[in-house]
Amino acid sequence: MTNLIDYVADKFGVPSERLFLKDRHRPTVNARQVCMYVMHKYGKVKPMRLITEYFGMDHATIYNAIKSTNNYCDTDRDYLAMVNDIVWAYERGEVYVPISDEYSGSMPEESLIELQRKNLKY
Repeated sequence: MTNLIDYVADKFGVPSERLFLKDRHRPTVNARQVCMYVMHKYGKVKPMRLITEYFGMDHATIYNAIKSTNNYCDTDRDYLAMVNDIVWAYERGEVYVPISDEYSGSMPEESLIELQRKNLKY
């Protein structure tokens, strides 16, 4: 099973570490936005605060990512196909969301290490 961040970064052809930087290059931004979209919409990561802490961005950025991903999917068939491929991989269990809305033990160990590395509270 692959981490969603690594899977999406590979699909967009960017290193997964760049998704956590304030990089504004279009492939990186698109990959980051798709990660946020899938985490919120399909990964059932609800409170939004968990996604904001994980990526180190405010809630407005997360809402914009969801809105932008929806807009790209409405206008670009290739983009929609890529997002659907990512969602289907998640639904088939090939990909896991690295954070969870549960606060006790449901987060994979790999993700806990990532959060500690980023000095975020879990």
